[in-house]
Amino acid sequence: MQFDAADLQRVFGETLGELSEAFDDAGISYMLIGGVAVGLHAQARATKDVDFSIMADDARARALVAALESAGWRAVIHGAPGPGAVIRFVRTGDDGIVRWVDVLCAGTSFEERALGRARERELFGRSIPVVSVEDLIIFKLIAGRPQDGVDVHNLLRDNADSLDQDYLNRSAEEWELRGALDRARASVAD
Repeated sequence: MQFDAADLQRVFGETLGELSEAFDDAGISYMLIGGVAVGLHAQARATKDVDFSIMADDARARALVAALESAGWRAVIHGAPGPGAVIRFVRTGDDGIVRWVDVLCAGTSFEERALGRARERELFGRSIPVVSVEDLIIFKLIAGRPQDGVDVHNLLRDNADSLDQDYLNRSAEEWELRGALDRARASVAD
């Protein structure tokens, strides 16, 4: 099955809207992270899912899962619901397009700080909290997959003049990633 750009834009818009409403209804602080956030801060790239980081205790995380399951989403929970868990929500729409949403339940002081630094952005007609570019770089360095390395390169390159370098250095040091950050910076300078 093949889809055009209008289908994908509609699907991402609907998914963002439905999830942000679910977070708001559950009283959960959240922010957009992942590939969609990369596209807001740097060169856009293809992605198949929407990623969020949320602040939710066990009860709120369970309420979110129950609400989305009652709306037709299937939840796969890695870890106990609440801080530190990763929840993947999957649903196939009436249009045949599968929607994937990964939700990271904040479990560290870095994630809590990042949620506090998120800024509202207009996306698909909705105001959505989006991770700061500095925090997104740290999330990507932590994940460490090949695509994350490309994303870090592009984020550093496209935001070179506006990055809070001191904050970025402190956050990288907190995760023992200063060497990885310095190597990524060097690749941009080449």
